[in-house]
Amino acid sequence: MSDLKAPKTIELDLVNEVVTIELDELEEDATNLILVLNESECKVWVWTKLAQEYWQRGYHDEAEKIALAAITSEQCVPLRA
Repeated sequence: MSDLKAPKTIELDLVNEVVTIELDELEEDATNLILVLNESECKVWVWTKLAQEYWQRGYHDEAEKIALAAITSEQCVPLRA
């Protein structure tokens, strides 16, 4: 058995391509990532996972930006009571 870990990735479907986000290689500034998330039709769990990854790396401001962008995203529909 190998000690090598497979890289953690998330794939986002855009109109004409699939974008792979390597979770181990996230940029410190999440601005471009947020633009890609807004262009894709990703599920809420993707936004949450990416915010979590940024938070765990100590990029708390960027994690907050992702979370706030998720709230205002057209893909994120509020739960109904």
